[in-house]
Amino acid sequence: LYVYLKPSGGKKPGDLAPVKKLYPDQLPDETDEAYVRRVYTRKTEETEEKYITRITTRHSSETDDVYKSRIQLIITIIKEINIQQYIKYDEKKKLYVYVRPIGVKKPEDVVPSKGYPGQLPDETNETYVRRVYSKKSEESEETYILRVTSRYST
Repeated sequence: LYVYLKPSGGKKPGDLAPVKKLYPDQLPDETDEAYVRRVYTRKTEETEEKYITRITTRHSSETDDVYKSRIQLIITIIKEINIQQYIKYDEKKKLYVYVRPIGVKKPEDVVPSKGYPGQLPDETNETYVRRVYSKKSEESEETYILRVTSRYST
């Protein structure tokens, strides 16, 4: 003997509203906006590059569509920074990648306004260090260490 139970309200099991798919780290009853603000708000210590890299990191559980959808959701909700100018979708990697805006130098290439002693006006820190602190062929180990570790009087 088989008994068929009819759900209350006359609805068949297939008529129920589909369960909303959650993004990675999204809480069950959390709105998309609350989720984005909780997880993807920029932290004070983050550089733009680190921030963009963090929010565009792909979770292993994400399909291409879910990943793209999550990034688009973040772009529409986070207005404090124009995220789109910093990212480009790489079809081969199936990832959004960080793109440094034209004319923006890496933080380590930015010369302090005063510069270091003997640093040329448009010289990067790396070039300056290589020029000034490379060991000269005629220097002994001792004189090299003394030269490199001595302080400049400014």
